[in-house]
Amino acid sequence: MVEEINWNRVGAWTGLGGSKLGTKRTLPKKYLEEISVNISKFGIHGLIIIGGFEAFTGSLELVEGRARYEELCIPLCVIPATVSNNVPGSDFSIGADTALNTITTVSPLPTPNPIPHSTPSPL
Repeated sequence: MVEEINWNRVGAWTGLGGSKLGTKRTLPKKYLEEISVNISKFGIHGLIIIGGFEAFTGSLELVEGRARYEELCIPLCVIPATVSNNVPGSDFSIGADTALNTITTVSPLPTPNPIPHSTPSPL
């Protein structure tokens, strides 16, 4: 289902993630025909894909599908957003800095064990 949304409708979504949109980590390869039909049906002229490694992989699958489905020949923009910071081609992604800052403020940093000083034995 495709539904038009505006800022007033999404304002309270902070923290809900993709679950509110009905998204999940399913890759598109098995559904390229259905995706192509929906791109035509709803007049979609481009996609902005926000996510982690699966989003990156999924966008590559959509690009590979262009050979079979003309509807997939639309602009794609992948915005890396992952706490793992594991999206190829990005030095940093949305979420990684927040995760690191949260970890360092919530969890105390481990203190190294002091190295015992050895006393030289008298010879």
